[in-house]
Amino acid sequence: MKKLALTLLLSFIYVISTYGAQITVDNNINAPNGVFTTLVSAVNVASPGDTILIKGSPTAYADTYVYKKLHFIGDGYLPNKENPHPTTINYLYLNNTLAGNASGSTVEGIKTFGAITLNNDLNTPLDSITVRRCQTNITFSGIGNAIFQNLVFYNNWELSLSGNSTYIFNNIILSNNLLGIISLVDNPLSSFLISNNLITNTSPNNNPDNCVYSNNIWYYTLANLSADYNSYYNNISISGNTGQTVFNTTGTNSGAFNQENVDPLFESETNQTIELQDDLNLSANSPGKNAGSDGTDIGIYGGAYPWPEGGASGSGYMYSQEADIPQVNQMQLQNAIVPQNGTLNVNVIGITNH
Repeated sequence: MKKLALTLLLSFIYVISTYGAQITVDNNINAPNGVFTTLVSAVNVASPGDTILIKGSPTAYADTYVYKKLHFIGDGYLPNKENPHPTTINYLYLNNTLAGNASGSTVEGIKTFGAITLNNDLNTPLDSITVRRCQTNITFSGIGNAIFQNLVFYNNWELSLSGNSTYIFNNIILSNNLLGIISLVDNPLSSFLISNNLITNTSPNNNPDNCVYSNNIWYYTLANLSADYNSYYNNISISGNTGQTVFNTTGTNSGAFNQENVDPLFESETNQTIELQDDLNLSANSPGKNAGSDGTDIGIYGGAYPWPEGGASGSGYMYSQEADIPQVNQMQLQNAIVPQNGTLNVNVIGITNH
């Protein structure tokens, strides 16, 4: 994390300006004048391409339905700052219906009590959705052979996905996430690229077909993935059961360079349960060190979207995420007493969040 001066504000404005108009939502009791206090009202007045900044709060924002391209940026699911309230939404629905199409939307720095639901009630695709740095479940809903394509999910904590067997998923990218259950019994026309994730649970009877798994770590998960036409390359698994097999490379499946029942040797993890206090960097003698198909580490610190740490090892904030924009996280008064017409000196400290 890099310390910034007051130029932080200019950088912040520049980043947001690339996403159309900026709308702020704040449901805190001390919210300033001129902001929206409900997410629903902000979404209703926003134009396609606008950015909605959602302030962290002890009160969750209500269910919100989106029918246009919007960019949602929250304060994170566990922000490392003074007054560290997460941005929490109950359910966020991104829709493609007769009422409108949310294709092209992005969601970042959000925690959900329920899920982010991608809903498609038409014969045209719900397309180009990105979800990153969130703590959420993803659910898919729609009619018949609803099409979901060009979806990207990365740097998410405790991400799970579920959907119907009739849906078609084209070019779905899951990268550098802490993954829970992937329960997608998909249409044979689907395609997934699943790379550099830490997979902590699988549903052995509901795994998608037509996947390329590369550079992932399966960590004490259910074994024997039951899926077809999958490829497994440069993955590591550890289950604690010598007889279990995760990487089924027989029949219609294929693969190579996988390591079964091998400890990935994290820097710090002791109870076989991934927690925020752990350090999931690979140790120097890890079998996954620089062993990915691209020459980087296997797991969340390698690949296209290396995990951005939110705090020091063991602090509990190492895997906290805030949005990938500069943010102020501390303000310190330098002179507590100011004479009339004097100057109040304030030291503003922020982070880049890259």
